[in-house]
Amino acid sequence: MANLSTSIHSAQASYLGYRFEPFYALIVLWNESGDDLDEVYVEADDDIVLKTRDTTKLYQLKHSTNRPSSLTLKNEGFWKTIRIWSKFASFDKHELFFVTNDTISADNPLAKLIRGEGQKQDIVDLMTEEAQRVIDIREKAILAKDTTLPYETKIHGCQSFMELSPENRLSLIDKITIRPNNLHIFQVYNEIIKKLESMVGINLRPKIADRLLEWWDMRSLNPKEPIRKAA
Repeated sequence: MANLSTSIHSAQASYLGYRFEPFYALIVLWNESGDDLDEVYVEADDDIVLKTRDTTKLYQLKHSTNRPSSLTLKNEGFWKTIRIWSKFASFDKHELFFVTNDTISADNPLAKLIRGEGQKQDIVDLMTEEAQRVIDIREKAILAKDTTLPYETKIHGCQSFMELSPENRLSLIDKITIRPNNLHIFQVYNEIIKKLESMVGINLRPKIADRLLEWWDMRSLNPKEPIRKAA
């Protein structure tokens, strides 16, 4: 039987992650929508989808209130996201955002995906190597009839990546931007207060932030309906 405190902690983490999604959608709509009529969706093709006239931006959120760790190419959450995003590899107008609390060091190959700079083929090669390693270890375990197979979570992303052509692997990685050091749900309120600094006086900001977040929370209760921002 699972430890009760561990189960409660896991359930709370999942709940906070789910509750974080609409609030991050508000920040996305505030920061990244243009002058056109934009639409933001929660839990549609991805955790958050922002549709503009020219692009569709997908946001995969890896929310945590724990101490950040270092994101690497071995990260299970990253590979779970690759499984979801593989079908968009050949889509011309899609941009993909991996949003995480984790950090990325300057010498990490994934740092290129923060800035969106440079040739990404080296990342593709490293990911191909990692995916093949996971698949090989998994297949050996299957042949050995092991009762517990390794990489139960990661294997599907590795398989999806390897099923892409070399050209589409590069196309997929070219679409990805990683946003490390992201805020978590308990920091959303202060983020909204900051955004109000240039708009209203200091005494009004808490009241407006409270009302805005309350209204937005109710507005986003139907996640598959778009939330529109008019020009």
